[in-house]
Amino acid sequence: MRFLPNLLSFSRLFFLPLLLWMLFREGLFGNQVVRVAVMVLVYVFACLTDYWDGYFSRRLGHVSRFGEFLDPLADKIMIIGMYLGFVFLESVPLPVSLIAAIIVREVLITALRVFALSRNTVMKTEKHGKIKTTMQFVSQGMVWAVLLFYAIVSETRDFQSTVLPGHGTLAAAKAWVATQAWYPAWLRELVHQLPRLTVAVACFFALFSGYQYLKGNWRSLFQRPV
Repeated sequence: MRFLPNLLSFSRLFFLPLLLWMLFREGLFGNQVVRVAVMVLVYVFACLTDYWDGYFSRRLGHVSRFGEFLDPLADKIMIIGMYLGFVFLESVPLPVSLIAAIIVREVLITALRVFALSRNTVMKTEKHGKIKTTMQFVSQGMVWAVLLFYAIVSETRDFQSTVLPGHGTLAAAKAWVATQAWYPAWLRELVHQLPRLTVAVACFFALFSGYQYLKGNWRSLFQRPV
């Protein structure tokens, strides 16, 4: 049982390639709603492991330096991988520049953690880090919600009678639904802007927490050893 927290952290590294594979296999399960719903369930379970690994680590009284390094690393790989998957999917428009800023921040902080380990230095945690991670998961959750909406549209009889489903079905559903009278402009703008807004908030917390992290650990990282 003492290895359970680390196994939960490692599980996110397994769920990421599984989610990316499913994300680009539109014919999977033969139904877009089922496919996206399964991906959402897998994603939510992966996010919950971020809570469970810390919970069981404290409950079992087994907090290790390796676990403290692995947990945020698994978060970063999961978050970066999903952002890149969403960008290449192109079904939901996202601010690429902000996502690039998030990725640079995550890579930089991870590099500093590795550097700290090489110097046997313990880096101080930053209280805004968990808020940052939560907002990143929320922003990706908004993308999943929009994809689920397009999946539902793609399975309607009206859509299938006018558009031939196949490669790029969700993108086709996005273009088709914009032409429908029952889809008002305000709702279209909400679906378009909400994922972008949550990514912007996630980017703010990523950069702010990164600054606080550097500020709190600068001396311990770069002071000359005595």
